[in-house]
Amino acid sequence: MATETKTFYLTNFQNGDTMVWNVCSQTGGTGTITLTDDDNTYFSTSKTDATYSYESLDTNSATYSGGKNLRLKVAINDSSTPIKAIINSYNLADESAELVGYGYNIAIEDSLDNDYNDYNDYYISIVALKKAD
Repeated sequence: MATETKTFYLTNFQNGDTMVWNVCSQTGGTGTITLTDDDNTYFSTSKTDATYSYESLDTNSATYSGGKNLRLKVAINDSSTPIKAIINSYNLADESAELVGYGYNIAIEDSLDNDYNDYNDYYISIVALKKAD
């Protein structure tokens, strides 16, 4: 079986934004999630064991340096099915309704097993908060 990949472009994030993310998994497979742009890799985390237990793979932050094509790449090993995903993108506003950031939630299904937790095999939550003026 081959490694299946899917790329998600994060087009709303701006140079200087503080990015905060959480990457979790609940799958028996293995794979790698990478946040990169054309100039930098902000994180790359892997699920390396074959257990189905819920795992937090990475929680961290970084300042976006503004490289082109900011993207999350999901690579799932030994997969014979295309990666399916549900994406929620949203704005973050303060109490005055001023835009202060953006966010993405991405839920990944890595097989066709149709179990109760489809689209929870990998879960990625990432926000970017604008830098203060």
